[in-house]
Amino acid sequence: MNPIKNLSLTVSAELLSKFFQLLEQGFILESAVGCSLRDFICGRLGLDGQYLADRVQTIFLDHNPVDNIDTALIREGSTVALSAAMPGLAGATLRKGGRFAVMRNQISCQTGTACNSDQQTMVTVKYFNAVAKDLGESQLKKGIWIQDANFIWFVDKRIEALQAHIRSVRLDGKTIDSHKLASIPWQGELFLRVSAV
Repeated sequence: MNPIKNLSLTVSAELLSKFFQLLEQGFILESAVGCSLRDFICGRLGLDGQYLADRVQTIFLDHNPVDNIDTALIREGSTVALSAAMPGLAGATLRKGGRFAVMRNQISCQTGTACNSDQQTMVTVKYFNAVAKDLGESQLKKGIWIQDANFIWFVDKRIEALQAHIRSVRLDGKTIDSHKLASIPWQGELFLRVSAV
């Protein structure tokens, strides 16, 4: 098994929002199999119930839109995507509990009864649009588990901006030169923390 690397970056405030793309690509959290989507979002992700009700307008579980987060259940290897309101008919159709939800019956998330399970699984979480903007800074400051491929893609895409705006880099507790980011042989999962100055 490859060693997991811990990477901490301090970047200029103007660069921080670029890292929100990693939240769109997906980060990983452990969860009990069979817990309700509400328990996962409020308990594991730590989102406030009022924010969830007012701001998160579209929720996908395993690529299917969700209307009832109390009966939608986390399964092994689930993916959860959270978005604010999206524009147009597609946005209105995919919105949780919206009046056009009937138009997507065949693709809506199937429901079940939440149960306590000792089985744990890794859940991929994705934040989109205004949700990424609202939650991105605090989520990155706490840290996220990501796949190495997502980080490699991100670094390759904006290496020049990173080198110009990174203030400090710590890898496994040791300070390194930011120019080395592109040459590190990333393998497996990476725990990334990003804070702005």
